[in-house]
Parts: sequence; structure tokens; C-alpha cells
Amino acid sequence: MAQIEKPDLRSERLVLRSARPSDVADRLALGNAPGIQRMFGMDPAQVRPLTEAAAEAWVAAQAREPYGWILEEGGRCIGSIRIHLINWADKRAHLSLGILDETKLGQGLGTEAMETVVAFAFGPLGLHRLTVRSLDFNERAISAYEKVGFVREGRERQSALIGAAWHDDIMLGLIAPDRARPRVSANEVRTARLRLRPLEEADAPRVVEILNDLSVSRWLSRVPHPFTRADVRTKDDSGRSNWPGTMAVIHGGRIIGAVGTSSHLGYYLAPEAWGQGLMSEAVSGALAHVFEEQGRDEIVSGYFRGNDASRRILEKHGFRAEGTREMASLATGIVHDFTDLRLTRADWEAACSPS
Repeated sequence: MAQIEKPDLRSERLVLRSARPSDVADRLALGNAPGIQRMFGMDPAQVRPLTEAAAEAWVAAQAREPYGWILEEGGRCIGSIRIHLINWADKRAHLSLGILDETKLGQGLGTEAMETVVAFAFGPLGLHRLTVRSLDFNERAISAYEKVGFVREGRERQSALIGAAWHDDIMLGLIAPDRARPRVSANEVRTARLRLRPLEEADAPRVVEILNDLSVSRWLSRVPHPFTRADVRTKDDSGRSNWPGTMAVIHGGRIIGAVGTSSHLGYYLAPEAWGQGLMSEAVSGALAHVFEEQGRDEIVSGYFRGNDASRRILEKHGFRAEGTREMASLATGIVHDFTDLRLTRADWEAACSPS
């Protein structure tokens, strides 16, 4: 099999890239924190200060990995992640992650890195299965793996001797079909390629950029043109986040649109992201939140005549047409036929069921 070229990858806060000589200084500065080394199976009492030669060897080892990336945050190397032990015949491999900066633990960066690499593994790389392992006491790592969708599959008993104590390895696996169903929590939705999260003030310039494009706003009933910073609402009248009424759609570390789930389902997508199935994927995630997390029994939506892409998305997810009326696009002032649709929980479940 021809090897797929390893690309640089991006998430919201991280750059995943190949190793370079300047990483030696960062690795040396990170040192060998005993608490982190223990998570790798080292006895903290035996950990020695990191030498420059060892830092150089670490960077060289990362550079040799065909599918290994340095994790860069804020312009600094903070660790690495790699896909290794690839079995191309069975389309399976192992995934290993190491964040070496103690100040960066507990911030979701590991989850973010894994989401990015898993999307590459099951997408361009064409893998079907990934395996990870973690020592039994490393609950932070296990929780991060499970958030990405990994499932505990087994336990390798007394596989690591740390000091005078034996510890088990927890084995977790993730297969491509697991990624087909959105992973929903109270304040986030993850799909195979996307993250849906609350809209933030920092998103405002990008939202203005997208919605000032008439090719986008002409299909939206309530968006004015021109669209300004004053039109962006990230909070409700009481000062609380508009989530889940408004969900920012993140792809490749950048906001590409939004989905609204308040009184009705509405959405928009930046033109450069059209034609890739991303809006359908975002709608799948938003609807999973509507029915699984919000506990609603139905939601309504609609589309202007001529917006066939939106019509196909809604029909795919089980929406049923209820009638047509005239409605104006606020951006253009033009009156169009507008088709109203409704989606019940039962119809959504039927549309989402495996065939």
C-alpha cells in the first residue's frame, strides 16, 4: 500500500506538526517531571534530570515516526502523539499520546489532539481500528480516551512494576463505526470531523465574515445585510451563554458556521466548506443534542424554495413537510415560498437507525 503523506494538522488550540531542531530546547525545558513519568510506567524515585543529549534523542525519535506529530501550543512543544504499529491488512494501529508539560494537564488538550488524529486515521489514512492503553491509575488519560469514543476492552494484569507495586494496563479500542454516531455532552457535541461548542466573543469577527456573504445570508430569514459586530449575540438577555440555542461549528480548529436549536433548527455554513457533507454532519450532531441531552420530543425547521441543499439535509434527517407559505429574506427583502417542516423524536430515531 502506498504510504499517505503525513500532513500538519490543526485543532482549536494546537498545531500538530513534524519535529524540528528547535524542539530540542522546548523538550529540555520540560524536563522529566516525576508525576508525568509515572503515568508512562516509570518509578518516580528513579527519574533523573533530562540531559541535552536525551532531549536531542527524543526529538530525533519523533522525527522518525511516519505518523508522529509534535504537539505545539502557544508556539511551544508540549508533547507528542503518534499512530504506530500499523497493520495495513487489518486496517488497525495503536495510538500513543504524551503531554509533557504539567501546567497543560487537565485542560482538554489531550482530547483535542486525539480527536484531530483520530479524524485523520479514520479519514485519509483509511484505518478501521485504533487501540490505546493506559495504566490503571491514570484516570485522567482514560477519561480523555473515553471522551473521544474509546471503549474499555480488557485489562492486562500486573503489566507494570512501579516501585514495589504492580499495576494493570487498561486496553481501550475505537472502531470506525463508533465515530458515525455523535458524542453528546451537556456543553459539547463531537462528530467524526466536527466539534459543536458554545459561541464565544472571540468568534464574532469570523461570524461577521461568514454572514456578510450574501450567498449565505440570502437563504436565512432573520439575518440582516450588512451584518455587523453588533448583530452577533453570544449571550441571552440575562447574560448567559446562548448554548444550546446557538452552537458554533468547528472544523480544523476554525469556526465554519453555526447551528441554532432554540425555537427552530437553523444553520449556516461558510462557502469554502460547502460540498463536503459538513453541514449535514453538524445537523446530525445538533439533533442528537436536541433529543438526547435536551430531552425534546420535536423540533421544527424550514427552507426557502431553491435551497435544495438545505432541503436534502432536512429530509435526510427525517423532517416532514407541513406546508408552504410566503416569507421574506431579511438580507435581500425578497419574498420566497418557504416550506415548514417538523421532526419528531420517533422520525429522528427512524432516520438514524442503521439500515
